[in-house]
Amino acid sequence: MKKKKEEKTPAPRRRAVPDIQGLFSQALGYHREGKLAEAEACYRAILHLAPDNPDVNCNLAALVSAGGRLDEALECCRRALAGNPDHINTRLNLGNILKQQGRLDEALDEYEGIIARHPDNAQAHFNRGVILKMGGRIDEAAAAYRRSLAIDPGTVGAWYNLGIIMKDRGDIEEAVRCFRAAAARDPRNPPVQHLLAALTGRTTDVAPLKYVRDIYDAYAPGFDYHLTVNLGYRIPAVLRAMFESLPGNECRFGNAVDLGCGTGLAGVEFRPLSENLCGIDISPKMIEKAEERGIYDLLITGDYVHYLQETDARYDLFTATDVFIYAGDLSPVFAAVRRAALPGAWVAFSTERFEGEGFTLRRTGRYAHASRYIRSLAGEYGFSVVGWRDEVIRREDETAIEGDVVILRRE
Repeated sequence: MKKKKEEKTPAPRRRAVPDIQGLFSQALGYHREGKLAEAEACYRAILHLAPDNPDVNCNLAALVSAGGRLDEALECCRRALAGNPDHINTRLNLGNILKQQGRLDEALDEYEGIIARHPDNAQAHFNRGVILKMGGRIDEAAAAYRRSLAIDPGTVGAWYNLGIIMKDRGDIEEAVRCFRAAAARDPRNPPVQHLLAALTGRTTDVAPLKYVRDIYDAYAPGFDYHLTVNLGYRIPAVLRAMFESLPGNECRFGNAVDLGCGTGLAGVEFRPLSENLCGIDISPKMIEKAEERGIYDLLITGDYVHYLQETDARYDLFTATDVFIYAGDLSPVFAAVRRAALPGAWVAFSTERFEGEGFTLRRTGRYAHASRYIRSLAGEYGFSVVGWRDEVIRREDETAIEGDVVILRRE
């Protein structure tokens, strides 16, 4: 009689252990390459397995805060600190997020807390300097930047920000030294190169978009008060009055566009005269402020020259108040406006005045234009001069900045 074969019980399958480190490396790769959706998916996959992982929460906080999702970023920071209360990068991220939310005192406390525990953290000293400067504590900010650089001379942002302070103080030699130090460490940094050109007497054609965007993103929270009260700026109202004084009072517009609209100071003046009003600005923070006014039918974040070169829209009014100060060569601007202009369209703008030929880049980092240059461009691109007024554009340190306020019309 044959023996019955014994059946073997199959061995239990081993569950695959998730490769958290591998996922993290993949997420970092995506993050570096700018593939943010893929990076976020990887980070969240890890957090499903290890919710309090401080490194992953810290990186996810940085990713989502860059996209403006600040509440989510704060939650990520809280989870990271639950896993490691002294996780320095998370503390730095937390300070940055609080700064973005306008909670400057809390952000300053965060950076000072890091410095108390880690006095040689260059980034914390730098970030503290940023908050101090935003609060008008300029001497303390300069000292914080110097402390950051004493720890790590490679901190480009500290050289740049210190250079700005020195420039504003009129210490041009020291400002140039700072910007050259920044350029030596980051030769392709556009804002650094722009200010080096401005302070060393070189005139370039146009300011870098990043330079302009960074200025106005930083100014956005207190921009209106600073411009109208501290600097005595009133050009939008001047332009409106110039239009209303024209023969026949021809100041009704079907489709108007406010170039470099900022927070909407010109929009306030021209909204009642415009059936449809579009605003364009390179600064996302300025666009947010303009949205709060509720006066624009359409707001666009971007470069106004590029927009006018590409759009199918056509306009009968273009306004640009305190905008051409960041463009020296205005030929591309006039060409783009001409392309998008309806027959008989109006163009209203202000410039800083240059008593010379063509245009120049001033130590302020702004451009000034000769009256003859503006008139020559107008004729070249088919616009006639309808209104022209000598005007104080703004006041800086009790100095009147002279300029021209101009109305052109397409022939």
